[in-house]
Amino acid sequence: MDLNKVSIKELDHNLKNTKVILIGGSNIDYIATPFKSLIKETSNIGKLKLKIGGVMKNVASSMKLVNEELDFLFITAIGNDINGELIKKDLDSRNIKYLYPSLNNKKETINSSSYLAINDENNDLFVSICDNEVISYIDEEFIDYYDKYFLNSEYIVIDTNLDEKIIKYIVKKYKDKKIIVEGVSSEKILKIKKYLKDIYLLKCNFLEIKSLLKEDNIKLDGYEILDLLISKYKLKNAIITNKSRNILIIDHFKTDYFDVKEVKEILNSNGVGDALFAGFILEFIKKEDFKESVKKGDELAKFFLTHKNPYQEYKK
Repeated sequence: MDLNKVSIKELDHNLKNTKVILIGGSNIDYIATPFKSLIKETSNIGKLKLKIGGVMKNVASSMKLVNEELDFLFITAIGNDINGELIKKDLDSRNIKYLYPSLNNKKETINSSSYLAINDENNDLFVSICDNEVISYIDEEFIDYYDKYFLNSEYIVIDTNLDEKIIKYIVKKYKDKKIIVEGVSSEKILKIKKYLKDIYLLKCNFLEIKSLLKEDNIKLDGYEILDLLISKYKLKNAIITNKSRNILIIDHFKTDYFDVKEVKEILNSNGVGDALFAGFILEFIKKEDFKESVKKGDELAKFFLTHKNPYQEYKK
């Protein structure tokens, strides 16, 4: 494999003692919001915005937004198309250290991941579609090539955009590391179901956990879900969001919750869950205090919810 070596310049020196590796998707996001209530099977008048996103890319950007000095490594997949150049330019502008499989030996164009989100008139997500076939280029050989970074880390944070085979490979190979997983979607979270007992922490939302536990035919009570995750799946730690409702917590096999205060006016819904995850991680890697970490994540999520352009408007 022709591995990318351009983006590893100075990494050996700068990342000797990094605690965190993020690995997952980077996208070109197309965000559509109608001016009025959505009408099916016709064209709706509204606004269409283009952003550089992706679950783990958003997490990386939010972490840098809050703590510019934090050293972490972001591993992602980037196509050899024009959109790929936009993604790299954005990562460079945020001073994020990143690696990606090189596609220089490919004669054909490999598209970067893209994500289409359609909001409702309240700026809340209605439906979305993600095309991320390029993520399959993150394979076992690529992981092995950069093995020393994984070995030097304490936390490996992955999202389920990754192929299931590479999720399994990372979970099994680095079982002595604290592996934190972002569920991403009701469909993609199923990739981690077999490995819940092997990971350190799962972050997801209520729809995703319902999908994960669909075959168990349990009631949709939050604490019943937590009890099942502990007793049957041996999940050690978890944070489960549910829009404006309380965040459910598993803290070393013990159940808890965080009281969420509802936001009255939503100005932005894109990347909010990723911001919560970023805020959580930033605090969690300090001392692994669940309540305080969820609080910090909730604060950052609320900032994103209440600002149209959170990355431009954030004040330290």
